Amino acid sequence: MIKKLLAFIAAALVGITITTSPISASADDTRPGCGAWTETIEHPEVSHEETVVVVDEEAYTEVIPGVEAQHYSWTGGHLPTDQPPTEVPPSENWQPNTSQEPHDNGQGNPATWVNESLHYTANSSGHASWFYFTPEVPEQTIEHPAVTHEETVVVVDEEAWTEVVEHEGKDCEEPEQPTEPEDPTEPREPTVDRPEPKDPPAVPTVVSAGL
Repeated sequence: MIKKLLAFIAAALVGITITTSPISASADDTRPGCGAWTETIEHPEVSHEETVVVVDEEAYTEVIPGVEAQHYSWTGGHLPTDQPPTEVPPSENWQPNTSQEPHDNGQGNPATWVNESLHYTANSSGHASWFYFTPEVPEQTIEHPAVTHEETVVVVDEEAWTEVVEHEGKDCEEPEQPTEPEDPTEPREPTVDRPEPKDPPAVPTVVSAGL
């Protein structure tokens, strides 16, 4: 009976395919960096654009000196009232005077003005005394503003820099080696649980009484 049971179990196990998968190693164990390593990080430049005013010519103050009033007398000879001098001072025929306007002919008669500068006084003989007057010109102050233009420029807020980070190492466990899969085509000895042998029952001992 037992032999028939074993033969049936062996026949059933012949068609069973047995496969195994290799054991994969842990990601922490296989990646580089289990030991100490250095990380290099490149930080780019940080910048922005701005519109700035560029000065082409600085502002400045121009002062034009003033001219004092000056009266001149003609020394180039007697000229009649209808023949005025054609020269204008300063020249050798015009003598600067210390006294200023008004001029008269000495008899209280005022001078006759040909234009805003040239004038004369006449005597009874018809001869004229010619005079030339330049009015005072006050000092002038002219403020010249700066000459500028606008440009768009790049302003660097932070220069590019390289950061180096040192990472400490850690203990790495050796990855388990994968087991070789069994060939399902090779016959495999079936494993059968056999019952443990039992001890035979004890035979009682009969002690005969003496007759």
